[in-house]
Amino acid sequence: MSAGGQPDERVLVLAPSGQDGAMAADVLHKAGIGAQVMPDIAGLCEEARHGAAAVLLAAEVLDRAALESLSSVLEAQEP
Repeated sequence: MSAGGQPDERVLVLAPSGQDGAMAADVLHKAGIGAQVMPDIAGLCEEARHGAAAVLLAAEVLDRAALESLSSVLEAQEP
């Protein structure tokens, strides 16, 4: 686990172009926020089921299938 401790305290980052994800995670880490770079939307959704404080997505990953997957994860969250 990256800096930040518990799964529900981390930010999941999905920005697949170049080094965008790694750079975003580095900025978050320097601010003392745990971040985990995800390889794809499926991995992000799986990790989000285990908990996350936030999700940071690049616009390029948001297609219909990604939005449906994310919606399903959000609907399954406890209030």
